[in-house]
Amino acid sequence: MRPRGTWPETRVLRQALFAWAFNPATRDTDPPPEIAAALDWAERASLPVADLEDLSKSSGHRRGRTARRGTPRRHRPRLRRCL
Repeated sequence: MRPRGTWPETRVLRQALFAWAFNPATRDTDPPPEIAAALDWAERASLPVADLEDLSKSSGHRRGRTARRGTPRRHRPRLRRCL
């Protein structure tokens, strides 16, 4: 996720993702306002899945610095398993 502005509390974000975004049973229902705001934030702050195909975009360090040379190679198998 790309940091943008302020983010929701960890508890609220976790609940929004696990109880609403990743749960097919609740996707068709309207979430409470606090959960809806967290889901909107997660959508704005996340990279599109298509960008994950180009691992060079996801290989940088979180604070804008360059990651060590072996980092993308170590994380590539994990990312591929997720997709």
